[in-house]
Amino acid sequence: MEFAALIAAFVLAAFLRNRWQRRRIFAIVIPAALVPLAITFDSFVYPASPEVQMWWLIAVITGAFYGLVAAGLGYACSAFFAKQRGA
Repeated sequence: MEFAALIAAFVLAAFLRNRWQRRRIFAIVIPAALVPLAITFDSFVYPASPEVQMWWLIAVITGAFYGLVAAGLGYACSAFFAKQRGA
């Protein structure tokens, strides 16, 4: 589920970069929040194991970092391909 959240952050950042012209910082911040939300969902709503509940805080912080990385890459790829198209 966390991998799907990373892919969703990547795709959503690329989509929002093209949609929001003025507030592009939110095109990275909002998709990056998907990964910590997915980890929190796994930990409390759908508990897989007690170990996940024990380490959820560290996983959320790490997931926030990787969510920012995935969203930043999605944003950068969208900018790169827009420049290649000449848009």
